[in-house]
Amino acid sequence: MAPIVRGTELSARSKKVTTIAETATGGTYQAFNFYSETADPGESVIDDPELGGTRNNLVDPVQGVKGMPKPQFGMQVPMDLAQIGWHLAGMWGAPTTTGSSAPYSHVFKSGNTAVQLRTAEFPVTSDIFKIVDAYGVSQMAINMAKEDGTKRLDLTCMARSVRRVAATLSASITAVPARKKIPAVKGLLKVNDVAFGNVLGGQIQLANGMFQEMYMDDTEWPSAVEIGTPSFQMTPQIRVRADAKAMLDLFDGLTPFTIELSWTLDTDTFLKIACANVIAQPVLPKGNGTGAMDVSPTFLGSQTASADMLTITLSNAVASYAS
Repeated sequence: MAPIVRGTELSARSKKVTTIAETATGGTYQAFNFYSETADPGESVIDDPELGGTRNNLVDPVQGVKGMPKPQFGMQVPMDLAQIGWHLAGMWGAPTTTGSSAPYSHVFKSGNTAVQLRTAEFPVTSDIFKIVDAYGVSQMAINMAKEDGTKRLDLTCMARSVRRVAATLSASITAVPARKKIPAVKGLLKVNDVAFGNVLGGQIQLANGMFQEMYMDDTEWPSAVEIGTPSFQMTPQIRVRADAKAMLDLFDGLTPFTIELSWTLDTDTFLKIACANVIAQPVLPKGNGTGAMDVSPTFLGSQTASADMLTITLSNAVASYAS
């Protein structure tokens, strides 16, 4: 019996492309780590019930045709504060970076629609390589619960196409920077710039509104990636304390407030996600005897004319995410 094909490597690499039609070639690729990916060509076979031909029986065979490629896929990657900037740039575009030496500060803004499209190469076996052409990150989800191990990010991506090749395209590979993985602990929450405390659970979802533009003509690539309205949704589990009344009063579905959620690895290495315009639906804790009382409101952010909805600040020893 022939052996089962098994994966040989769980590290991918990608490089920036300038247009959605750019063909993947060799060159220098940036390596990054991942846990799993679901990239697939996404081309279904659809019916082609052509009318007007001669019908000779009651069940004429109809030849199927290929549907348009719509590759949307997911990746689960480590919440590594060195590597995360690579994925943030694929979602919000190149950051504004300051600092002449480490630590560098990288600031990403939700108002930036010039995302960095990438070509990615996933080694599957020694002679099977999966190529993802011109992909961008459309959504990032972070589990905020405390758990074992290290934190992970779930990324939703859109691409032009996914295909298989028999040999690597990357002529050279830039190694991943020194690892800065975050332990799977609670994030620290600020409401209106006042530290509230740790978030015990829930999830935060960031999205840039990416969608596929369909062109009704004969262009070579019928589908392009466009950036729409960004969104922010957070469903935190928050412990209610004696001084929490003022915060609960903000959760009325009308009053806007600001939030900042942060994870810190050390003094120079941290991630802060700030949303400038948030509302939350009314919520009250449930009495449960001797146990602590928690609430799980839904926070919704929105873009305003005067400020970016999201400002994401990443501090680490990586000098640039510009390419």
